[in-house]
Amino acid sequence: MREQFMPKPVSTEWTNSPKGDTGDAIQEGMRLGAATALMDDAWWGPTIMDPVTGMPNFALFERARPHCFIVDSSGSRFMNEAQSYTDAGHDQYTRNQKVKAIPAWLIMDSNHRNKYMLGGLFAGVKPSKEASASGRIFCAAAIDELARQIGVDPEGLAKTTKRFNHMSREGIDRDFGKGNSEYDQFFGDPNAGVNPNLGLLNRAPYYAIKIWPGDLGTKGGLLTDEFQRVLDKNSRVIFGLYAIGNTAASIMGGTYLGAGSTLGPAMTHGYIAASNLSGMR
Repeated sequence: MREQFMPKPVSTEWTNSPKGDTGDAIQEGMRLGAATALMDDAWWGPTIMDPVTGMPNFALFERARPHCFIVDSSGSRFMNEAQSYTDAGHDQYTRNQKVKAIPAWLIMDSNHRNKYMLGGLFAGVKPSKEASASGRIFCAAAIDELARQIGVDPEGLAKTTKRFNHMSREGIDRDFGKGNSEYDQFFGDPNAGVNPNLGLLNRAPYYAIKIWPGDLGTKGGLLTDEFQRVLDKNSRVIFGLYAIGNTAASIMGGTYLGAGSTLGPAMTHGYIAASNLSGMR
């Protein structure tokens, strides 16, 4: 279903969803003539892959911390790294239409590595030879050397680093607003200074790690009415068929409002559907 509906490139390896979650209920609903919505969208999130184990690590805090930014193959930033993971995924796919951004690269210096975890790698711990040899993480004494290692334009990355450092000194991300919102700041470092999400990249060695457009699950599903009754393609109720949770198209549309954006609606819609089934509503 991902190959059929989702933007490309796409892979089941990047998702944090259970392997057995293959959309069976959605497919059955479609077989019965149900309408669908948001089939090309997901609860996206920047994801760090471990090449050795094949396990995805959802990068929630790492990218929001000071002393780091995300770039495409030209060495340019293209997002607010601290924004919601769903919006970050949208930005990565949008950027990839113009410049290769899948994978993108999280660039950081030793300030970041010494203070914060990174995709399962503990803070202050030097990456193992296995981690480096597998391509899980790259390390170099200078930014231009790091750029050549990962196949990113050295001049572009140097320019981005210089500008990011300038904005970090000011405490204002004038390009993408990293650290402007309370959401951003929650995932930052309150001890960082003026802006909890900004910090200089000025301490060698420098590091890079691949960022993939993973997800926590898909947003698409069966279209329902206000009682969670599934609708057909002519907006008529399919008698006896209800959908809630990730089987139903998300009421959040293409946005992410905060933690519980799937759990809250699933519980509420379950109650609504059960009430309607029992004749209470």
